[in-house]
Amino acid sequence: VKDITPPSGLVRVPICLDSGKQPSDLCSKDPRGSRVVTELFIDGTQPTSICDTHVEAKVNKTNGKLATSNTPAQDIESRVFIKRDYTPSVTLQDQQWVLPKESDDAAVPTGNINNNQGGDTTGGTIIEGNTNTSPGTTGNTPSTGSNTNTGTTVH
Repeated sequence: VKDITPPSGLVRVPICLDSGKQPSDLCSKDPRGSRVVTELFIDGTQPTSICDTHVEAKVNKTNGKLATSNTPAQDIESRVFIKRDYTPSVTLQDQQWVLPKESDDAAVPTGNINNNQGGDTTGGTIIEGNTNTSPGTTGNTPSTGSNTNTGTTVH
C-alpha cells in the first residue's frame, strides 16, 4: 500500500453525516453512535454553518413523549434526537431517532402541584439546541470556540 499525496487546495473538514454541516457537540452523542465524519473539500467550499439537525430534548422515559411541566421528575430524561421539519410519506430507517412531536399527557399530581420553580403552568415542552457562543460570532457562524446547549421552552 502506497500513500498518495493529495492535490493542493484540498482540506479535511469534520462534518455531521446527517446535516452536512460542521458538527455540534450533539452530533457525537447521537444514539446511533457518533455522526461526525471527515470529508475532503476544495478549500473555500467547506460548510460554514453548525449542525441544527441534532437536538437534545427532555422526554418522559416511560412513553417517549416530550416532557412537560406535568411530567413527573423521576420520569424525565434528556436524549439526543434528529430534527425533521417534514413528514416523510414512508417510514424511514432513522424514524426511531427523530424528535417526537407529541407532548406528554401525564396527569398533574393531586398533591403539591406547584413543583415548577419558574411558575410556568402552561405545560411547555423543553427542547435544547445548539448555539455558538464564541466571541465575535453571530448566529451559526463557526469559530474555534465551543458550542453550548441552551434550553428553549416551546409552547
